[in-house]
Amino acid sequence: MIARFTDPLAPYRTYAALLLLIACGSSPSGTFEDPLSYLSFERDRGEEARSIHARFEARGLTAMTLAGETFHVVAARGETSAVRVITSRGIAFALDAPSDRHTAEAVTLLSLDGGRGHDVDLDGHEEVALALSDDERRCLLFVRVLADGATQAVPLDLADRHAEPCVLALEDVTGDARVEAIVALRFPGFAIPTEVVAPFSLGATWRLQTRAPRFFTLEREKRVRARDAEQALRHAIELALIAQLEGAPFDEQLAAFNARVQASAHSLDPGQVREARAVIELQRAVSAAPEDRNDLPASDASGTDHGDPSRLRASPASAPR
Repeated sequence: MIARFTDPLAPYRTYAALLLLIACGSSPSGTFEDPLSYLSFERDRGEEARSIHARFEARGLTAMTLAGETFHVVAARGETSAVRVITSRGIAFALDAPSDRHTAEAVTLLSLDGGRGHDVDLDGHEEVALALSDDERRCLLFVRVLADGATQAVPLDLADRHAEPCVLALEDVTGDARVEAIVALRFPGFAIPTEVVAPFSLGATWRLQTRAPRFFTLEREKRVRARDAEQALRHAIELALIAQLEGAPFDEQLAAFNARVQASAHSLDPGQVREARAVIELQRAVSAAPEDRNDLPASDASGTDHGDPSRLRASPASAPR
């Protein structure tokens, strides 16, 4: 005989009852959380968001809810922090901090100002903007909501560079009324901490913006004018990397490194200089034929028309009072 259920939850109730017995038998306090509380059947996003919001507040956290056309997001903060993105699939993205799954100590929901709604990069999909923070830095994470309700982190094209990216801000740094992502790139291949900052153009994939001469000039001048002898080698490496990000030939990259080294040769360890130069030469394959990804009209390779967007900044969203 085939069992027929008129209640859509009926197939789960036996399993829930078993979990109830296990919980009551093993928990010293006899308390448990209903395992069905995370299952939703034909519940709309708003109702799901309100339920999650209430659960966060019941845990003593301060919660807030933000709604887009294709998502609701609930963020909470207190002794811990958490974010839940609800789409047509239900909870499509969840992040808690701190957690043993990552190094961030806190996650914060950001509000986006600029009149473009939640589609940060104008690729036709909305994004949820988050900030991940620890004692050292604050990096922005943009979670894209796809048409089928799935989510993904917005992809950054590093062009095979072995770098660890951290999005610092959104800002127009090229003066063309288009917003760029300001990204810090760390290069773990060097023995000393090395980091350079570069703009990335927005779109379906965020790509390095090589045509930003004023931006790179300022970054270069910071290192050329620095007088800290202990940081001289680091600055020399970073000058070479800046030249690489600009698309300069390898000889110019190496020349930028050598010039800074020669200016502080008396204070540098020759062995460390040789090691750093060797790592820079390993970048030759990356920089030999730099791909010009920015020779694009107003409509980029994804077919997205960027138009003339207003300045957009990311700022911490405030919880409702």
